Amino acid sequence: MEEDGLDFADIAVVARSTAPYRQAALSVFEQNGIALNAAFEGRLGLTPLGVFCLNLLSIAQGGFARENILAVVTSPYFKYKDVRWRKLINACLASRDYAQWTDLITPQTKYYDTDFLTWLENCKNRLEQLDKPLPWGDLCSLAQDYLRENTDGLSLTESEQVLFNQILQTVNSFKRRASVRPNANEGEFVPDLTSVLSQAAVNSGVNHPGGVTFTDVMSLRGLSFKAVFILGMNEKVFPLIVPEDPILKDYYRFVLRDGLGYWINQTRERLEEEKLLFYTALTAARQQVYVTWQRTDSAGKAAVISVYAAELARACGVDLQSPQVQRVSGRILERLESTGDVYLTPQEMAVYIALGAQKDKAPQLQEAGLLTPALNRAVAACAYTASHGALTPYDGQVQSGAEIFARLNTKGFSASALTTLATCPMKYFFAKGLGLGEPDEALSRQELAPNLRGTAYHEVLASFYEGLLKDGSLHNLFADGLRDRLQKTLNTLYPREAYKRFGIYPVIWDLILQEVQSTLEEFVLADTAELGDFIPSYFERELEGYYKPSPAVTLHLKGILDRIDLDPRQKLYRVDDYKSSRKAGKSLAQDILKKRIFQPFLYLLLARQWEVLQGYQSAGSCLMSINKGYTRKDLTPQEFTELKPQADAFFARLARLIQEGTFYLNPTPDCQYCPYSAACRKNAFKMRQRALRCPAAREMEELLPA
Repeated sequence: MEEDGLDFADIAVVARSTAPYRQAALSVFEQNGIALNAAFEGRLGLTPLGVFCLNLLSIAQGGFARENILAVVTSPYFKYKDVRWRKLINACLASRDYAQWTDLITPQTKYYDTDFLTWLENCKNRLEQLDKPLPWGDLCSLAQDYLRENTDGLSLTESEQVLFNQILQTVNSFKRRASVRPNANEGEFVPDLTSVLSQAAVNSGVNHPGGVTFTDVMSLRGLSFKAVFILGMNEKVFPLIVPEDPILKDYYRFVLRDGLGYWINQTRERLEEEKLLFYTALTAARQQVYVTWQRTDSAGKAAVISVYAAELARACGVDLQSPQVQRVSGRILERLESTGDVYLTPQEMAVYIALGAQKDKAPQLQEAGLLTPALNRAVAACAYTASHGALTPYDGQVQSGAEIFARLNTKGFSASALTTLATCPMKYFFAKGLGLGEPDEALSRQELAPNLRGTAYHEVLASFYEGLLKDGSLHNLFADGLRDRLQKTLNTLYPREAYKRFGIYPVIWDLILQEVQSTLEEFVLADTAELGDFIPSYFERELEGYYKPSPAVTLHLKGILDRIDLDPRQKLYRVDDYKSSRKAGKSLAQDILKKRIFQPFLYLLLARQWEVLQGYQSAGSCLMSINKGYTRKDLTPQEFTELKPQADAFFARLARLIQEGTFYLNPTPDCQYCPYSAACRKNAFKMRQRALRCPAAREMEELLPA
């Protein structure tokens, strides 16, 4: 257009098939600001509106899967747009099955909304109707009404309205099946309809009048342009390989056609069609024709030029090895250099400058008009990321540490939060400093989530011991009596009907109850045998208090103590903490800081500030494992006293991490389970090295037991 004075409408870009080039063509023409006139035939099932309709029809087929329902509810085409529905779906933690949704969504569920349940029930009833053996016409009408009721017609653009009408017409076309069979078979209509809709052809593309035409050779017949670009002139691409039919060979085709009168094409005639198509592409050009081919494929393997292109070059007297044939390098920098600055897009120009030899890119970017504020920030970020030395703002070093500490200290620090801070300060910053919520996990119908299983253990044990404390039978029951009381407690708190609360299959729920009962029986029998004069007296007690590890630091602590045992005769108390897994090694005192098991230490600090325990002396604390066999590790008062100076220094430094705004990353094997792994730069080598070598990390490491 700029060199030869042609209009965009005078130019055509053609290929044997446009399918391999569609996305690239749309991207390249848009980047270069060239108007494009292209019509593609795509699949309805790949369009956003088509996906929405398929999701609507497949809700029951997919077993009321959470992802499917969430996709429908959050779609811009959904008629009943209510952000509370999305929040309700996430809050109820349902996974699949209609019964699970109705069991898990109760008035106590956060964001509870009866309208959502009404809509879900309506979908179920509608889709059940579509599965019945009804006349084809009735099923078509029901399906069309269902789609109309759930689609927001006002949000559809003009082209989307045309597409929606096409979807409704496709549904209506199923009426023709009545000529073969009056009624559909049970469960036949919806699967067949979704299959047809997903594969239905639909016209797509862009249409800018006066733009460059981009089409396939078949659609080029009868058209002419001043300049035509032919893409993909490689063997097996243009011409297409037309192998001889291994069953119906050309000889038999010849006999069938010329001997018996059955009209059937031979393979060589299909090759003639390929020649005709190439002739069509060439003769569509009135002034100029450009023929392009690949020299290598995407894997670097040599590609063969089409015999058509080679024959055309011979007829035109063009030597394919001469400089007359323009070669475009596969290397990015060489390709950009050969293009010339005038025709580079801003993105290509930025890449060209970035790959250049000059170290200081800023003047070139400034001259090209590319040094935008966004790029300035990106360049600064790259410089920080690739730097050596101290932590940078991109390593979790922030200026608002004092504000963050003040805010969090007002609410109170839990032992689990301090564990997260000590394990990975960056994760703590994401969760507490920035307030990024962790995604909810959907419930499974095949198992009880670990956190819910832990809650069940705590609730059953609390109720069990409270019952024994109330009637004074703790030290008067034998093993069979303890088992019987435990089973009654479990049946009361988690009856067989409780499977509905968790959306678990009844048979699976029975197995879970048996496993929970067996685990707790082993725990209770071992625990009661070791109680001695202690009596479990307080359960799931929420306490708050203050801890001053250094003169400059005061931590507001809070926590829920699983159990406090009392020895009334000797006026002693002991803090017990349940764990669903074994964490402690041979010495709990060593593991408090080394393995970051803070509860036994911090809960003792809270217990001794509780007014109810005034007049009692501490007998220490213990960590009791529930799963994988009963184990108990104690922190004696003497060990607590010996540990406290080292723990004070550790927790004081931990608090100063927040106050200083130092939240360095600390990669561990548990990173794969971290909800913030996508935002963390743990895989950036230099950032990782800075974090590991920073003074704060070294100091925290030195404070741990040897």
